[in-house]
Amino acid sequence: MQPPVSSTPGEFSQPGSIVRLKFINFMQYKDTAFNCGPNLNVIIGPNGSGKSTIVNGICLGLAGKTSVLGRASSITDFIKVGEESAEVEVELFHPDNENVVICRKWDQSGKNLW
Repeated sequence: MQPPVSSTPGEFSQPGSIVRLKFINFMQYKDTAFNCGPNLNVIIGPNGSGKSTIVNGICLGLAGKTSVLGRASSITDFIKVGEESAEVEVELFHPDNENVVICRKWDQSGKNLW
């Protein structure tokens, strides 16, 4: 494994670092984006505020299986109540080219689009 590319403070250096997350109709999030920093990111809040939802979104957005999360057995269970589809977008840092953006969309039928 290669060490991180050297950088100035406040810049991403580790390839594959999460730069941004975006959730649309994902669990309790209607249309929400999170911009991450290059160092330690801390998420705090009261119970039920969506901290675990962010972890679920990262997992499902990077092709993780619902069985790993222990929350629901079907991807459709992660669609916000009353909505037809959901979307998770994960942007990963790439030091030499444009960042990699992975987008996963699914609907109530369970059909996934990448």
